Amino acid sequence: MSWPLVELGSVIEFIRGITYKPTELVNPFSNDSVIVMRTKNVQISGLDIDDLIAVPKELVKREEQMLRFGDLLLSSANSWELVGKSSYVGDLGFKSTAGGFISIVRAVSEFIDSRYLYHWIMSPKNQHNIRYCGRKTTNISNLDVNQFKKLEIPLPPLVEQKRIARSEERRVGKECRSRWS
Repeated sequence: MSWPLVELGSVIEFIRGITYKPTELVNPFSNDSVIVMRTKNVQISGLDIDDLIAVPKELVKREEQMLRFGDLLLSSANSWELVGKSSYVGDLGFKSTAGGFISIVRAVSEFIDSRYLYHWIMSPKNQHNIRYCGRKTTNISNLDVNQFKKLEIPLPPLVEQKRIARSEERRVGKECRSRWS
């Protein structure tokens, strides 16, 4: 079956991470602090929350910059090979935001399932396409957001997106289990 292709920008919100100075860091989980996810937290195996840092809450200028369940964290300024690497944000249980070298990709839930979006972004073909949306400088590649938003994604009905995401998660789970057994 063939599904319509839509520009990614029509089904997501793209939210840049916050910037901060090293002198602005505070103890994680202290009063009025917000955890800041960095590129080192964004791992293919999932969001790594072993090494967390925090900043004062007032450095988060807009509520949309706070992470929500179902968001994706996307490496948007990194080495060329790592631009596009993404992690799915589950239920963190604490207030968090994205740092300056990563961005939040938020599914517009009326149109796209966040797990479907995550698996689409992480497919090898799309990781390749996302990398080529980067503008390379000396040692770093910066994601061209406008080019990223112009990538086309197949858009089946939401029920089918959820089925595809579940199927993909079972496939990935089997690969992981067989790799470790």
